[in-house]
Amino acid sequence: MDTQEFYIRQASDNEARGPYNLEQLISLSEIGSVTHDTLFYDAGREKWTPIGENADLKKSIFPEKTKLSIKAKSDRTWLNQTQNYSTPEITIEGMMDSAEGRTEETKHKISRKIKDAHNAALGMYAIIAMLGISAAAEILPGVDVIMSLAPSRLVEQPLIILGVLDLLFALFIYLGAVEIYPLVRVRAAVGIGLFGLIFLLQARYLLMLAAIAGSIGLYLTTVFVATKRAQVSYVTGLVGLGCVAWHFISN
Repeated sequence: MDTQEFYIRQASDNEARGPYNLEQLISLSEIGSVTHDTLFYDAGREKWTPIGENADLKKSIFPEKTKLSIKAKSDRTWLNQTQNYSTPEITIEGMMDSAEGRTEETKHKISRKIKDAHNAALGMYAIIAMLGISAAAEILPGVDVIMSLAPSRLVEQPLIILGVLDLLFALFIYLGAVEIYPLVRVRAAVGIGLFGLIFLLQARYLLMLAAIAGSIGLYLTTVFVATKRAQVSYVTGLVGLGCVAWHFISN
């Protein structure tokens, strides 16, 4: 479970966060960002489940803590005692500051989580944008076919079907269904082969490279969605797919 990755969200959230490993979830629980009621995507059951309902995960994130007892102050003086040692006073305010990352020792943990969440959000919106650009490139040239309401004419513009699929993927991801990222990767792989072949047969080698780069960028963004490496991936994807979309729409 230490190497397993988790996507989480609150019951009231439309967007999921992640992926996080177990150590990161434990850190989030320490600052109150993850509770027993926080939902995680259970791949085995294929649904969102409260952490508190999964005994193993609950035990790992919220281990039972040993209760400490406080002994009364003793007036006993020990032999050979030559000096007094003092320790910093522990207060409720200090504990709260530590949990919320307002101390020197803990602030780096909070900043790391904020950066991960920020990168994940940027990556998710970049994926939505790339799918939207692809959908526009695939659907707009065939608007007259769509307006004719004649299914038989789809043979003239088969890319419309792929465009509708891209729109559905973008909608589901916008609604927080990040568990469909594996399907988006399959879609990206199809794009590499399909558009690469189309432009290769047309001897449009720059467009072929743009299509391949754009699809690879889409694929890698779903893999590195919460890391800095995703930024290079989605810039590559947006530029590559944007060039392909411009070609289809302008022609």
